[in-house]
Amino acid sequence: QLSERLPQPESPSPPDLVVLSDLHLGEGLVGAPGRYSPMEDFFHDEAFGRLIAHLRASCPDPDRLVLVFNGDVFDFLTVTRLPGPECRQINFEISGAEEKFGLNPSPEKSVFKLDTIMSGHPRFFSALAGFVAAGYRVEILRGNHDLEQYYPNIQEPNRERLTQLNAAPTLAQCRDRVRFH
Repeated sequence: QLSERLPQPESPSPPDLVVLSDLHLGEGLVGAPGRYSPMEDFFHDEAFGRLIAHLRASCPDPDRLVLVFNGDVFDFLTVTRLPGPECRQINFEISGAEEKFGLNPSPEKSVFKLDTIMSGHPRFFSALAGFVAAGYRVEILRGNHDLEQYYPNIQEPNRERLTQLNAAPTLAQCRDRVRFH
């Protein structure tokens, strides 16, 4: 057969993976400009933004690069802030123990914690939103500090929040390009 003698096209190589883990984003910036929560462990939002810009510039084809967050990207355990009176949309009770130690890891309370983390790290999430909007994929693996990523109702708000930022992807793009494991 002629087709057997012709050179076959090479199979495409898999995309490059950039793996980050144990970033431990917590409450981030709170109150006064430049003031971090005492429980915060991640102070590298600007550096993350530069990393994302570098990745996009060095690999302009989004099909050739995947960003993998390998657990403990978010640190839900260190979010001890409680909803204030301005948070009218909460639909859960806060126990006495939660007032002292922070919210338990229920799905509804974890959405509040996610919002707290995102509002404390605007540069981080803006860079991530731009990365997804440019067509790159993000794979998020949960770790022991962000087990809440397991809840489907934390995954969808995570995607929805990215659509509300500058240079944001659409919700359909987020659903296609941001995956949780």
